[in-house]
Amino acid sequence: MAVPLRSALPRKPGTVPRSRLLVAAVLAAALAPAAGFAARALADPSSPPTYWSGPFPLATTGPYAGPPVLVRDPAGGVTVLWIDGNVTAKRWSAVDGWERPLRVGATTHPYWSLAAAADSGGNITAVWAGNQNGTATLWSSSLSAGGAWSPPVVIANASMGMIAYLHVAVSPDGHAWAVWLENDNIGWPGCRCLRAASFSPGAGWSAAQVLAAQPYQSEVEPSVAALSDSRAMVVWLEGGANQSRIRTVVGDFAGHWENSTDGAVAAAGSILKPVLHGRGALGAILVWQGHAGSQWALRARLVTSALEWAAAINVSDGNVEGRSPPVFATDDAGTTFLTWPEQDGPIPVSKVRSVSASGEWDAGMTLTSGREVGIYEAAM
Repeated sequence: MAVPLRSALPRKPGTVPRSRLLVAAVLAAALAPAAGFAARALADPSSPPTYWSGPFPLATTGPYAGPPVLVRDPAGGVTVLWIDGNVTAKRWSAVDGWERPLRVGATTHPYWSLAAAADSGGNITAVWAGNQNGTATLWSSSLSAGGAWSPPVVIANASMGMIAYLHVAVSPDGHAWAVWLENDNIGWPGCRCLRAASFSPGAGWSAAQVLAAQPYQSEVEPSVAALSDSRAMVVWLEGGANQSRIRTVVGDFAGHWENSTDGAVAAAGSILKPVLHGRGALGAILVWQGHAGSQWALRARLVTSALEWAAAINVSDGNVEGRSPPVFATDDAGTTFLTWPEQDGPIPVSKVRSVSASGEWDAGMTLTSGREVGIYEAAM
């Protein structure tokens, strides 16, 4: 799971957490070797203490383009990737602490967008966009669990246009899917398309496929999540004069996309910010902002790996309009935690709810109250 850094998820009072949360408020306050931790116990004596590191500078020189990307491996280590005139990765483990930085990139820069995720063996697939001889280009490389980058390869070129809103998902067996918005030519009418490509170990990347052209809304990011059986789902928002809808398609590792369906349909302008989170063998969860009466509510639907959709539910209590999209983490037991900011009457708050592996939602709780919190991501 790849996560642009920041924020954390709570523990239920009186219970032992299902897995350890790895969090960071900023890149400089990421993880540090265990010997350097400063301890602070939780108020609840029945819970074990939480340990926070002091600030640790990962990058101190050179141009930096954020946000960084954090990828957790099955052994509990964490790799942080960022753009600093190249693509740089640095791994932390409980045994060795921070390892030396590893750098990979194509022959030209600047780069402006980066996404990454890992398989069950800890191998990372990274995808980034940049400029090559005046052409917006998409590259990819893999970082093996042994610590060596593969030579970067080109996935796509956007002629004289632009590549934006880049996202990637990786299945446990190493298949990967990248999705992005591509403008073929910024200064001339062309394809304003949502494109995707699939990666298969040993075979490389498929040719890029157009998932949607206009009326795709170019101001809205797509979202992608890995499913079981080496498949992935992509969701995006389409708008028209009469309705808004969240479209979904499922792709295999060979680059075939099918099973187009609507994850949600509402009146024109009544849906914002759809986000998809993969839950492994359990399928995925789709969350979006939907207009309900006098306010915007956070709505959610579960979808199984067999593509069976549960009914939509309201997740939030207050108004979520204009606030950052929700973020997720799923533990080893299949419980997915969802956290988001909202306006509860006159008071801004940040909240969290969880849904179990069986699809049961808890009542949720308030993380903070009386302050506006921009939550970016947390990783378990």
